[in-house]
Amino acid sequence: MSTKFFVFVVLTLFCILLIRLVTFIGPKYEEGEVVLETTLLSEPKIKDTTQQFWIDGKILVVTPHFPEFHYGETLHVSGTLKRKVIEKDWTILTIYFPHVEAKKNDSNFLLALARFIRQSIQEGIEATLPSTSSSLMLGILLGVRESLPPAFVEDLRATGTLHVVAASGMNVTMVGGFFLASLTLFLKRRIALIATVFIIVLYIGIASFEPSIVRAGIMGILAFTAQILGRQALSFFFLFIAFFFMLMVDPLLLYDVGFQLTILATAGLIVGKPLLDRFIQSPLPVFASLKESFTTTLAAQIATHSR
Repeated sequence: MSTKFFVFVVLTLFCILLIRLVTFIGPKYEEGEVVLETTLLSEPKIKDTTQQFWIDGKILVVTPHFPEFHYGETLHVSGTLKRKVIEKDWTILTIYFPHVEAKKNDSNFLLALARFIRQSIQEGIEATLPSTSSSLMLGILLGVRESLPPAFVEDLRATGTLHVVAASGMNVTMVGGFFLASLTLFLKRRIALIATVFIIVLYIGIASFEPSIVRAGIMGILAFTAQILGRQALSFFFLFIAFFFMLMVDPLLLYDVGFQLTILATAGLIVGKPLLDRFIQSPLPVFASLKESFTTTLAAQIATHSR
């Protein structure tokens, strides 16, 4: 297809997206008694004597610590929906201490497998590394931040590196870069790239299908697919298409820091990595895989730090 056609499609979609963003009002919820059903696609956050999880990413549910609920369970929630003021002009929807009934989705083999792998990874890291180091590793790999010491979180925030433990494109880039670098030791680059795409799909499941990880995974797959195709212009088109459909579904993503980091990390991988590969040469073939991992991670780091 011609360049003019791609430009026409991009401009048309951009105008449609602009209209969607300008006219978007957002969902309206009525306060009062509600009965909802949701499947947990991430582990609830434990805080003191309570556990918290979100329904559709919009309603915060707070329940007692026990009985515990876990990733993969389908929950029937009945309670009172209220709006809570967090700061001036910022409110969230909440359901405090509702009646909750859980039903495990053991029949879903993929969810059960992803849960098993995630738990095995988490237990292995916690058993191998000291507390702070294991928390940092879990944050980098899975975006888990609950176990990070508050003082360490403040240090990350002060140094501008808190995004490293956020569930975003950085996680996907680092995981994908590591496996790509390792696989190129044994496989041809194109085959290694294809295998890395499948590993990213598996990683999305291991990361509990966190919405931010799913978005980042889609972007990561696009970036690595672009390397397989070897066409940078086409990869930018795919990136824009993903950007377009995600914002059409949820325009509020435009203000989500994780979404912004994902877009930047993916763009950095598409643009920055080829440039870094051109300027950074491996002195020996044995260092080629290390260079692959280094340029992948560096390209994403540079792009996200520009935010």
